[in-house]
Amino acid sequence: MRQGNFLDPRIEDFRLEAGEKEMKTLFRKTMWGLALLLLHTGCSVTQRTGGKSAIASKDESFLNFHLYDGGGGMVLPPKVAKRIRFAESSERVFEPVMHRFLDKQLGIPVVDGRMTGILPVQATDGQEVYTFGCAVCHSGKAAGVFVPGLGNKTFDTSKGGKMLRHFVGTHPDSTPSGTNGQEFSHTIGSRKNGNQVRGTVDDVLVFDKFLPDREERDFAPNLVKIPAVWDFESKMKTGLFCDGLGNGLGWFGAVPWAAGQSTESLRRNRERLEEARDLFFRFEPPPYPFEIDRARTEFGQQVFSENCMRCHGTYPGSEPPNFVPVRVVKTDDTRLQLIPGLGDAIDHGPTRDLMQRNIHDEPGYIAPRLRGIWSRFPYLHNGSVPSLAALLTPPDDRPVRFSVRNAGEAHRFDPVAVGLTEKKIIVSGPGNRNLYDTRMTGQSNEGHAFGTRLSQDEKTALIEYLKTL
Repeated sequence: MRQGNFLDPRIEDFRLEAGEKEMKTLFRKTMWGLALLLLHTGCSVTQRTGGKSAIASKDESFLNFHLYDGGGGMVLPPKVAKRIRFAESSERVFEPVMHRFLDKQLGIPVVDGRMTGILPVQATDGQEVYTFGCAVCHSGKAAGVFVPGLGNKTFDTSKGGKMLRHFVGTHPDSTPSGTNGQEFSHTIGSRKNGNQVRGTVDDVLVFDKFLPDREERDFAPNLVKIPAVWDFESKMKTGLFCDGLGNGLGWFGAVPWAAGQSTESLRRNRERLEEARDLFFRFEPPPYPFEIDRARTEFGQQVFSENCMRCHGTYPGSEPPNFVPVRVVKTDDTRLQLIPGLGDAIDHGPTRDLMQRNIHDEPGYIAPRLRGIWSRFPYLHNGSVPSLAALLTPPDDRPVRFSVRNAGEAHRFDPVAVGLTEKKIIVSGPGNRNLYDTRMTGQSNEGHAFGTRLSQDEKTALIEYLKTL
C-alpha cells in the first residue's frame, strides 16, 4: 500500500476478495500504516463513540446546521472528501481505524454513527465535499454524556489545520472546490492559529480577517476555550466573545467568513444567520447527571448569594451577564491585547452592517451566567483551571499543569471537585497537545480569587448548589 494513496485499487480488491482470517491479518499489519496515511491525508472524521447521549429531536437542526453556500468557507478539499467516503464504505476495515486515530488526534466525536458537525454538501461546481457546521466546535462530551451546544473540550483546530495544510501542499487541485478547500486549509493551518492545547481556539483567525496585510505573528495570541452556546440571548445584550467585544448578527458567521466565505455570501445569507442565532437561543443546559446532596444545597445557595451573585446573577433568572473590569477579576489579560487597528477595521470594514463592536469604559471580561456550569470545565475564559474545587483555591495553589486527554469521558470526571480528575502527565515536553501548561502565554490561571477564603464546608456546599443550576 503506497502511503498517501488512500484509493489504491489494490486495497479495494483485497477488501472485496479476502477471507475473514486474511482480513484480520491485513487489519493488524496495516493499522499503523493507515494511521500514518490518515495523518498524511488529513481526513477529518473520528471514532464512533458509545456512552450516553443527550441528543433530542430539537437538537437535530443544530447538528445539521451549516452556513456553506457552495463556494468558499469551511470546506474540506474534494480529495479529502473522496477519502472520507472510501473509508466509510469500508466499515469493517478502514473506517474504525480512521475513526479511532482521528478521535485521538482531532477530538471530533462520532455519535450514533454520525460525525459531529462534519456534513456532506454539494459545491457549486457539482463536486461532493464536506463542510464544518457549528456543532463541530459547539458540541462535545462532559462526564461521558454527549451534549449538543457544549463547547468541545478535545477539538484541536491547530493540529487539524496543519494536517490539512500539509495535505493540500502535496495534493494540488485547481478545481473551484479544490481552490476553496485550499484556502480554508491554509487559513486554519496558519501560524496565526496559535493554540497550544486542544479544546482552545485562537480568535486571531477571526480578527485577522479584518487586517489581511498584517504579519502572521506580531502580537500575543487571543486564546479562549470553546464556549457553550446556551444563554446566548442574554449574553448578546452585554456582548459576544468572553470580553464582550462583538455586537451584531454577522458574528454568527464570522468563522466561515474568516475561512474564505465572501462578504457578499454572508450578507446574502442573512436569513441563515438569523436561523443560527435562533438555534443558539433555544438551547438549555444539561442537568447534572449524578446524585446531588440536597441537604447541602440550601446552605450552598446562601453562600452563593453572599459571595457570587453580585457578578454571576440570580437563579432562576435571565438577566444579562455582567461585565467585570480586568483590574477587578485579575485573570489573564493577554486576550485583551487586541491587534492595533482592529477596532477601526471593524467600524469601517465591509461587514460593518453585520458586525459591530462594543466599546467598554475599560478592558475586562464577561462574568458568564452559570447554568450548566458543571459541564463547562475547565474553567475561566482560557480554560486554565481544571475544576470548581481548584477555582476555589488561591491562584498560587492551583495546578500548574494538567491533562486534558479524554477530557469529556466519564473516567475523567470528578463529581466531588466537579471537573477533571487528576491524571499522571506522561509526556510533558513541548508539543504535547493534551497538556495544559499555565506558564504558557495566554494560559495563566491567575485571578478570580473570589471564594478562595471560604471554609471547606462553605466550598463543599457551594459546589453542591452549583450542580443544580
